[in-house]
Amino acid sequence: MTQIETQDPLFQRQRFQVIYVGPDLGLDDYLVLQRLAAPGGVIERFVADGGVAVIHAGGRFNDQNNIAPGGVGFARVGSHNAETIETPTHPYFTGEGFGGVPLTQDDFANWENTDEGILTNLPADATVLLRNSDGPSMAEYVYGNGRVIVSTLAFCWDGRPRSTGVATTNLLRYAPFFLGSALTPAPTVTPTGSPTPTFTRPATRTPTPTRTRTPTRTPSLTPTASYLVGDADKNGVVDGNDLLSLLAMLFQEIPEVPEADVNRDGRLTAADISALLELLDAVGRR
Repeated sequence: MTQIETQDPLFQRQRFQVIYVGPDLGLDDYLVLQRLAAPGGVIERFVADGGVAVIHAGGRFNDQNNIAPGGVGFARVGSHNAETIETPTHPYFTGEGFGGVPLTQDDFANWENTDEGILTNLPADATVLLRNSDGPSMAEYVYGNGRVIVSTLAFCWDGRPRSTGVATTNLLRYAPFFLGSALTPAPTVTPTGSPTPTFTRPATRTPTPTRTRTPTRTPSLTPTASYLVGDADKNGVVDGNDLLSLLAMLFQEIPEVPEADVNRDGRLTAADISALLELLDAVGRR
């Protein structure tokens, strides 16, 4: 996350619609996030210019102030395994207009743990989306020409399998569902991510025939697989459409393809979403 500090937020705003900050932050991560969200910071300026920031502030350390634009904080009052939907007609829960699915409170239960605390110092006009027994755990609010989605939930937290379900898929589809300013909904998906080296599949050397003194023995060529890592829709390029295809594969809506195994661990999981977002950012910076 430290690499984001060196970037021009207005230039990044021209390229991307969303900045996404995952949960389980370390102490150093919180310090960087506080600088990014402070007035004049990269995230603050990115959002004020019309972008969207998705910030999952949950971690296993103490309370943290100013982790989102406008001074929103995180209080680690305790973990919770159940959430109450505060605004059931909100598009994030209905799934309408952006290819999502309807969500219920069961989709936010028993993530072991579902959240790590509550949000503090929310703007007066913020829309509280989810609440636990101690306070708000997910909210959305307008900031400048953009918007912020902030939560204490464990979205895609390693070791918590239920955190990678339909609630996560809806969020990844809903967050970039805006055209131009983040105040204008539109049916579009834009890749997001933080800088990372490009993932490439190393070339495999193919044996070539050699001359032999025995005419009855013919050398054979070993076939090798060749495909573009991240090209989940197999159209020859890695772009935002591959994210939609990857999500559909994770939910068994379409057959899996090797190209979708972006982190190349031999299986298709939510970890490939993060790897693809990082790859899309690296491709965009070429």
